[in-house]
Amino acid sequence: MKKTLLLIPILMLFQVVTAQSVEHYLQISINSRADLDFLTQIVSIDNVQGNTVIAYANENEYAMLKKSGYQFQSLPHPSSDPSKVINMATTVEQMQNWDRYPTYEVYVQMMQNWAANYPNLCKLDTIGYSVQNRLLLALKISDNPMQDEAEPQLLYTSTIHGDETTGMILMMRLIDYLLVNYGSIERVTNIVNNMEVYISPNTNPDGTYYSGNHTVSGSRRANANGQDLNRDFPGPTGPNAPYQPETQLMMDYATAHHFILGANFHGGIEVVNYPWDSYTSSQNTHADHAWYGVISRQYATLAQQNSPSGYMTGQNNGVTHGGDWYVIYGGRQDYMNYFHSCREITLEVSNTKLLSTDQLVAHWNYNREAILTHIELAHYGIRGLVTNTNGEPLNATMTIIGYDKDNSHVMTNPAHGNYYRMLLPGSYNLKFESYGYIPQTINNVTVSQNNATQLDVVLQQAEVVPFNGIVVSSATGRPLDGVTVAIQGIPVGSDVTGEQGEFQVNGIMEGEYFVKFSKVGYVSKTEFFQIVQGMEEAFIVLDAFSGFSFEDGIIPEGFDFSGNLPWAVDTGEAYDGEKSMKSGAISHNQSSTMTYTFTCQSSGDVTFYVKVSSEVNYDKLQFWIDGTLKDTWSGNVGWTECIYQVASGSHTLKWTYSKDGSVSGGSDAAWVDFISIPSIQNLGPVAYISPRPVVVETYDETSSLDLFIRNVGQGTLYYEMSAETIGSSGWLTLEDPTGGLEANEQSMVTMYFNFSGMDHTQYNANILVDVMDSIITVPVIVDYLVGIGETNTSQIAVYPNPANNQVVLSVKELTDNTRLTIYSISGVKLYETKLNSEKTTFDLNSVGIVSEGVYLLQVKTAKDTQQIKLVVQ
Repeated sequence: MKKTLLLIPILMLFQVVTAQSVEHYLQISINSRADLDFLTQIVSIDNVQGNTVIAYANENEYAMLKKSGYQFQSLPHPSSDPSKVINMATTVEQMQNWDRYPTYEVYVQMMQNWAANYPNLCKLDTIGYSVQNRLLLALKISDNPMQDEAEPQLLYTSTIHGDETTGMILMMRLIDYLLVNYGSIERVTNIVNNMEVYISPNTNPDGTYYSGNHTVSGSRRANANGQDLNRDFPGPTGPNAPYQPETQLMMDYATAHHFILGANFHGGIEVVNYPWDSYTSSQNTHADHAWYGVISRQYATLAQQNSPSGYMTGQNNGVTHGGDWYVIYGGRQDYMNYFHSCREITLEVSNTKLLSTDQLVAHWNYNREAILTHIELAHYGIRGLVTNTNGEPLNATMTIIGYDKDNSHVMTNPAHGNYYRMLLPGSYNLKFESYGYIPQTINNVTVSQNNATQLDVVLQQAEVVPFNGIVVSSATGRPLDGVTVAIQGIPVGSDVTGEQGEFQVNGIMEGEYFVKFSKVGYVSKTEFFQIVQGMEEAFIVLDAFSGFSFEDGIIPEGFDFSGNLPWAVDTGEAYDGEKSMKSGAISHNQSSTMTYTFTCQSSGDVTFYVKVSSEVNYDKLQFWIDGTLKDTWSGNVGWTECIYQVASGSHTLKWTYSKDGSVSGGSDAAWVDFISIPSIQNLGPVAYISPRPVVVETYDETSSLDLFIRNVGQGTLYYEMSAETIGSSGWLTLEDPTGGLEANEQSMVTMYFNFSGMDHTQYNANILVDVMDSIITVPVIVDYLVGIGETNTSQIAVYPNPANNQVVLSVKELTDNTRLTIYSISGVKLYETKLNSEKTTFDLNSVGIVSEGVYLLQVKTAKDTQQIKLVVQ
């Protein structure tokens, strides 16, 4: 069957004759779902019917079960039932009537013969070798098997549990049926001509031929290392490394292909099982939960229509959501869905695991129509090609807006750009994305029953643009230097802010990105940006860290503890510094809980770092906000940043580390550190002013410069500015010096300089900004340079001005080390270079000018420094 939990490793191949290799087959009585959750960690569950559990156990597991107090009895091992008819084919010819199991050698020979006899329709792949050096094989069936065509790739596998052999024969018969009937049955021809169907009849040959290559009698579930391969894959709840050789081979094979649909055949019950196995449906459903329900019911119904009454009626009349039957971790089905966007289901096709050979033909007849119909699902839904404007295929993602979750999106085959999305009838809004290209959204795409909607998409090449901005402190309004600015998810570098809080990350393709801003002593922030040509400078406000880092060894007021043992300050394990909070040293079936309640004046982020070292999937740290579960961590989780948004008001944070009924792993603990919460006090308005200080060099008698003021705090910022000149007076005036700003609003005050009749020298002043009865002083330094204002013979010129695309900069007297620096009007340096010619032509975008506004071009020579304004429209 599909699910098993073997938590105690079985000894290696050279020890298989010892007691540890024995597989007990047991019937166990339970009273509740909680009993089932407990038993899954002691024994290897095979089936659950009401309050009866059928399970496997090795000697260690058997001993643990005896100590548990549960009532159980031993059953005959499924593969050793003497009443079964088990005939073996020792030659290929003896397989002609499909009423025998092949020996291992015959199985391999048949796979090789198909490839040799139908070279234009199939190709034999060697996936790799098992622990005992048996072949893992797959046949690719297509009308051009040696080519990778722009067609859907399907994967059908069986017998991951070595003693569940019915599916192995069904898959061998499917291979034969498709090859023999190509060209004569239209349905088969259509499948082979328009798909690439990969079939691997036995993915655990060591388990099937456990008693030797000559027989399947005595076969067992596990591989030669005693591991259940359907417990060995990574999944949505986390990794399961290290992996068995057979598992790693199948993972590598899936990665090397682009499978979009498939099934994994099992036995022991007759039911169609669909994702997720890792969750009950009340915990989490797949985005395609409804579609899975429909196609699973379709399979079960077709099997019932082609079989005697009572066939394929397990669980809910032949259909079940995996976790509702019972939860497992490490299953193949969830792995293929979560990591490869392959819509794989689990098909349990016979109540008897090792089916008598006289029943094999009948079970093919029961399932043939359902299998073919399942294959044909790949014909329907939305499909197409994603290319660039040159017609080249793209490695792209197609996401259904407001629908997809948990990696349910689909991806193109990068070799051809083809994609496939099987859906129920309806209307969908689609988003296509590929790095280096502008995302495209297409709304109201219609899907009808048993039809294909062809939708080819051409994505436009994105421009390479810089990402500029300023980072300031929310407490002081001053620029923050040393802030790391990192674009998430793309292979470009980061930048660190300078003295004026300025940053510029270059080489970014236009698109949508999350950008992380972080600095020691501040609460990191991740924000979403649509980075495009012409966008405004980003303005980021960081909060100083004012939370809890536990470095003084004292638990702050407001923390409460419950459960079996309290959390405590731990020395030597910390995200920041040397101390953190550690869960209590609890035992099995116990928990340790830490809560913190606070009231914040405005919305904001709760952030903290967690580390977990526990038995994977069973012992876990969980986090709640106001009684709502937000996240769960289990296994070995290194220090991880966690961010959750909360509204203003009162909130309760809760961390609980809990253990199940048996088995421990790692350090058996959880840690939390560097907890930050939104401010519990209203800090009020905070002014950010730029430039600050104001430094100007001018040759003109009259000129102006804009001073920007922004409220980076909370509430309303009322301000009043005045000019206080030092020495000479009358040369500085302000326009619109008063106003009020709400949070995040910005205004502009214009400074006018008038040096008519005044000496060429340096002038100094202060702009006094009265903010809520507090004075902020902004120094003003103006160098009124000799000659330029009087003669109007500036040594630099830029044209056209205003400009919108390209400009020419002219410098009359070029020296050996003439340098050009370009600033935004708010003082952020955008570009700097050495000038080698008296006339230089440059594109605005290439020098960091990406939006409309006023920019300052400064040219510095060995003799002097000159500047000129450039207006971009």
